[in-house]
Amino acid sequence: MDDSPKWFLMKQVDDAVFGPMPLSQLRQWALDACISPLDKVSSDEITWIKAPMLPELEMDYLLEVEPGLFYGPTTIGAIREFLTNGEISLDNPLINCHTGDQKPLREYPQLFQAPQEPAAPLIRISARENLQERIRQLEEALLRDIRFMSAIGLHTKGMTIEQSKQLFLNSGFQDEGDADQQARRGAFDPAYLNYTLGKLMIRKLRADWTSTRGGRTSWKAFHDQFLSYGGPPIPLVRKAMMGPNDTGSLF
Repeated sequence: MDDSPKWFLMKQVDDAVFGPMPLSQLRQWALDACISPLDKVSSDEITWIKAPMLPELEMDYLLEVEPGLFYGPTTIGAIREFLTNGEISLDNPLINCHTGDQKPLREYPQLFQAPQEPAAPLIRISARENLQERIRQLEEALLRDIRFMSAIGLHTKGMTIEQSKQLFLNSGFQDEGDADQQARRGAFDPAYLNYTLGKLMIRKLRADWTSTRGGRTSWKAFHDQFLSYGGPPIPLVRKAMMGPNDTGSLF
């Protein structure tokens, strides 16, 4: 195995990049629950793939946290840590993504083996993600995405309040009361899509602005300049940053 320090890790929660590091260190981080299923890895900082797609990380297991609510793919080491921290029980189902086998945690003997110590000290990621906290972040992001879709549907596509409610129930995983409230709110407050709309505009502007200024290495310069304008509408900030000849889309 090539263990030269050429790998990079990008955290999904804040786009922070760590590396370069050898593959053995990246693998140890995965075993230590420092890499989430949504994080990305790269060997050149140009092409990024989801961490579970790198076979050497052995992120091969899907954990059913609650009925119908899954976390993964992740490693046996991460599952062991969640179990040790009391965040899950031995009755939680675990699915092997390669074989499709599903068994309760108690039937996975590797969970009860002592974890292998790293060969050398590792620089640990400063902000370790808590499983339940990460799930809450994803649920909140999903809710905002459904608001975005609902507002557009209700006000431009002929969507009914009942159809919006079903969207929140079936795709946003809201309960009956919250789904009804969210659908009715969207009928009179289409601006509740603004959070996701603004995020999409900022990300598109960042990609366009940095594409000619060194890519990711100029992210700090982008944020500094973007924030220097205060709080005007994002299209005005785009015009100021991209210049009068900008032909790019808003998002």
